[in-house]
Amino acid sequence: MHFDAVFTGGRFRTMDPERPEAHSIGVIDGRIRALADDVTRLPAHRTYDLGGAPAAPAFNDVHHHLSMRGQRLNGVDLRASTVSSMEDLYDAVAAAARDAQPGEWIYGSGYDQNKLDDAHPLAAELDRRAPDNPVWLEHVSGHMGVANSRAFEVAGFAELSEVPDVDGGHVARTEDGRTAAGLVQERAMDLITGVYKPLPVDDIVRNLRTASEQALREGIGSITEPSIGNSPVDLHAYLTA
Repeated sequence: MHFDAVFTGGRFRTMDPERPEAHSIGVIDGRIRALADDVTRLPAHRTYDLGGAPAAPAFNDVHHHLSMRGQRLNGVDLRASTVSSMEDLYDAVAAAARDAQPGEWIYGSGYDQNKLDDAHPLAAELDRRAPDNPVWLEHVSGHMGVANSRAFEVAGFAELSEVPDVDGGHVARTEDGRTAAGLVQERAMDLITGVYKPLPVDDIVRNLRTASEQALREGIGSITEPSIGNSPVDLHAYLTA
């Protein structure tokens, strides 16, 4: 018999008052089978030297939108660490449009109007940067977003003046009050998200891979996905992944 893996040179808190700490552990079939000097009783297929670092089990995140996070990671990064001005945001959309096929959705996320002089992107400006593509930019909160004219057109509104008010939501308008400015909040987001979702299964699977790899880098080993009930496509994508 062999250990599948032995981890040495670590600082492990065992939660056992008789032996509260250990410097090594031996693992078989995903379970800890030996501690400290007991790991020398069997050979190991793999040995990892932790160099004195503390070690803990991977975290379980009980509310983790894995597929949504993957979509954000694979989309246009509009976080304040990347986008420091509104012009930077528009430039990022323009760059994505240059790489996109006509009619392909451009999705970005993470913008924060608090970091952009308290201003939201405007549909008219997004139209200039991406005239041939529907654009949807999700706010960092996930409770609002901005669409361009092409996105509203795909949603069934040939003119921005045709975009209706929505109960339980808000449609921001230009100064004359007649034309949608681009920003939609809460349930008004469904005007746009109801059109481009559900995503193709291959896209969801790719997003799941991206988010899973990021979660592992952060020490998250398992999650509960609260969005899997959005559509049967989500469940199918998870089973495929």
